Amino acid sequence: MNTTPLIHAEDTLAELLGTFLQVSARSAPVSYSLRQVADRFCAWAEQQPVARLDCAYDHLVTGTLDPQWEEIGLSA
Repeated sequence: MNTTPLIHAEDTLAELLGTFLQVSARSAPVSYSLRQVADRFCAWAEQQPVARLDCAYDHLVTGTLDPQWEEIGLSA
């Protein structure tokens, strides 16, 4: 049973972004700064349904998400 609360607030999105950056900092395309990665991630996240963000958070905290750079608008 999934006990992770649904993402409802901007502060939770910020937590998701922080976790994403921690997980992906070593594998981010080298031609992009962390600020660029954060901006692209936020733009992507704003377009996603809540359930998808909730699932992404679950995968990030369990370490099972391999960042999909092309999906958020960055090429490797």
